[in-house]
Amino acid sequence: MKQGDKDYFVCTLPYQVGVNAGIFYEDDIQSEKNKPSMTSDKFAYEYEAVFVGNSNESFYPYDLTEGSRVLENSELKQPRKSTVQYVISHDVALANNNYSDNACTVVIKLKEKPNGMYNKEIVYMRTHKGISLPNQAKFLREMLVKFPNTIKLVIDVRGNGEALPSLLDETWEYTNEKNEVIEYPPLVPDDDEERMGLQNAQPLIRRISATNQLNNSMHTYMKKCFEDGTLKLLANSASVDTEFQGGDLTEEQYSMFVNTDILIQELGNTKQESSEHGNIVYGRISKSTKRDRVTALGYGLHYIRELEEENKMNRDKSSDYEFAFYHN
Repeated sequence: MKQGDKDYFVCTLPYQVGVNAGIFYEDDIQSEKNKPSMTSDKFAYEYEAVFVGNSNESFYPYDLTEGSRVLENSELKQPRKSTVQYVISHDVALANNNYSDNACTVVIKLKEKPNGMYNKEIVYMRTHKGISLPNQAKFLREMLVKFPNTIKLVIDVRGNGEALPSLLDETWEYTNEKNEVIEYPPLVPDDDEERMGLQNAQPLIRRISATNQLNNSMHTYMKKCFEDGTLKLLANSASVDTEFQGGDLTEEQYSMFVNTDILIQELGNTKQESSEHGNIVYGRISKSTKRDRVTALGYGLHYIRELEEENKMNRDKSSDYEFAFYHN
């Protein structure tokens, strides 16, 4: 077929063809569809011969994003003696019905390159359905205990997320595995001078308010990261199925790979279009598909882009100084 022989071809068929041919049973297919890890997009991809991410409309087609799936291990907590930095990004949602967005938390591991840019490894991803703001605050505090090298906690404060930072600005205690009680300082936004006046306050929080301009910057940068290979994701969950079935991976570890599968589907469902006012916006090809993971990842990457730009400016200033020093 690849050599142009027209006697050979490839096609994809929906599961009903297999049922009619006696290869599959309808009950087995429905059992797969009802699994907790199965989404409507994943089912359409695997059983209904629908490939949203291969649509010409997709801003992140599968042939762009699949090449980034190179990581073999997730991280439920920071490895011992780790010296690298992390960014935790959190998209807020509260509603509990099936049609509402989920809250989503993404952990991005930063590995600085000689040019000041970063390799950005997505080592943790989790969604939360119908979780209250106080419980989201508690979860984020626990994440900071698990990833103590975190340099920024990025939070979407538009709408439901507006009150979340205020739930983090008090001292708090955590009981570790040794049953020791450790006190942690208040966490405050890095642009709030009043809260930064609190005793021992750490300006760890970056507040994000999603505007059309920010969304456009966020999506174009994310696409660039896929194109230049600096964004690295966990491998396809199918590659670790055997380990999971054999008990070598916990359910929580396995869920990180499944969430990455869903992230790829959400990305493939994203399209760039113009609004009636002529603004660039990012819509969904299939309206039934959520994009919680894309949004949480995008917010974290938006902050990391700032870090890279600062690194570049510092290097340029250093180069200018060295040039002036040696030529005076």
